[in-house]
Amino acid sequence: MRTLSGAVLVLVIALGTGGIGCSDVDSGSPVVPPQPGRFVACADGVTVEDTATDLLWERKTGDPSDPDVICSTAPGGCPDRHDVNNRYEWSNTALPEDGNADGNAYTDFLAAINVASFAGHTDWRLPIISELQSILVGLGVETVANADPADANSGQNATGQATTCAGPPCIDPDFAVVGGPTASLGYWSESSVASDPLYAWGASFVNGLVNFNGLTSKTNDFFVRAVRAGSCSS
Repeated sequence: MRTLSGAVLVLVIALGTGGIGCSDVDSGSPVVPPQPGRFVACADGVTVEDTATDLLWERKTGDPSDPDVICSTAPGGCPDRHDVNNRYEWSNTALPEDGNADGNAYTDFLAAINVASFAGHTDWRLPIISELQSILVGLGVETVANADPADANSGQNATGQATTCAGPPCIDPDFAVVGGPTASLGYWSESSVASDPLYAWGASFVNGLVNFNGLTSKTNDFFVRAVRAGSCSS
């Protein structure tokens, strides 16, 4: 049990096991109904625009039923960086308590797609936690996070996602139609845990939770999906 800002108690449980989220009444934040046609498959065939958040998402390739691939920390460990089954480290620093962004999620995955100007852009990054929440459904949409950098939208459910998930993957069904395959286990966000930089926030598309604990130590391997501010045309 940890005490977060605003004296909100949040029980954080391992990804894929369970958790507690805040209701709309608890958070006091408005719920905006999902917009028709919110997600747009870009003509390039490799990206998806979210018209509600003005974000451009990487479209994944491959078959999520195939085995997971733990990508080597050496450059080139996973030649197809867009394969949905690839798993990367947030950090592999010799001093993990420093929580440096030097894992192959940054040094290989993001570095490679930016050098290659994926979809014509060089500013791809990992999503901050509220951005990852914006394509999630389930209790994690409402979970309040002590994120670093500070993320005022985290836990607010500004895009009106459902707070229950019928079954994995717990991803917005409209995004799933155009966003390519989604692995069900944990996805990294760019957001560290403000109270403990050894950990980063992650989302589980098995059960629709956002949380952190021993399984989201930055030296562990999770899935990634790149994002940037923009649209199909910019």
